[in-house]
Amino acid sequence: MRYLDTLLKRCAIGWAVLAGAEILLALAVGKLSWPLIWGLLLGTLFSFANLALLVRTTANALDKQDHAVGYIRLHYVLRYLLTGVVIALGFAMDFLSPWGIIPPLLLPRIVFQFSGHLAGRDRHCSE
Repeated sequence: MRYLDTLLKRCAIGWAVLAGAEILLALAVGKLSWPLIWGLLLGTLFSFANLALLVRTTANALDKQDHAVGYIRLHYVLRYLLTGVVIALGFAMDFLSPWGIIPPLLLPRIVFQFSGHLAGRDRHCSE
């Protein structure tokens, strides 16, 4: 469980840094807008919910050993369909910016990638 806590902390730090960097970049080029801010908020909240669903699915799959593969595949597809809907909303709604929505959705994958490489160096991640 400590590993998941570590990943969640890293994602939370990453989301905060990403949002700050994106807002500063938008300010620098004169493109800061409410749709960008609402997109960042929606993208970050959905990304957090998606990560929580992934953790929940993994924990529940351990209880369903006979049907674990099918259970994981079904929830994988459902999570990606929901992600597609959120991205489509970013393009379809005037009050949302896809430039605000998409980067927070990619952040957990980046954190997972680097955490895999850093896990050997972090003693508490190996538990």
